[in-house]
Amino acid sequence: MDDRKMAAARTYLDRQSRLTHPAGKTDSGGRWFPSDSESQACCSHVRPPSRAWPWSYMTHCRTIAHVAHLFGVEESELRAAVKAIKNAMKEATK
Repeated sequence: MDDRKMAAARTYLDRQSRLTHPAGKTDSGGRWFPSDSESQACCSHVRPPSRAWPWSYMTHCRTIAHVAHLFGVEESELRAAVKAIKNAMKEATK
C-alpha cells in the first residue's frame, strides 16, 4: 500500500476519533468553515452552515469521501486501507 493511501487512512481514523481536526475556522456566529486547503469539490454539495446547524462542513470534512478527495485517492482504496489498519490493530491486541 502506498504512503499516500496510508496517510489518508490515518487522517480519516484520527478525524473519526477526534484526535485531529480539519483545517478551518469558526466565525462570530459559531459556524465552522474549512480553510482553502481543506475545501474540496465534494464540499460544494454540503449545505452551508447556519446558526442552527453550525458544524455541517466540519461533519462532512470527517467523512471518508472528503478525506479521499483531500488526498487524491479513490474512496474504495481508502476504505480498504482503513480496513487493513483496523485489522492490524485488532491483531496487535490479541
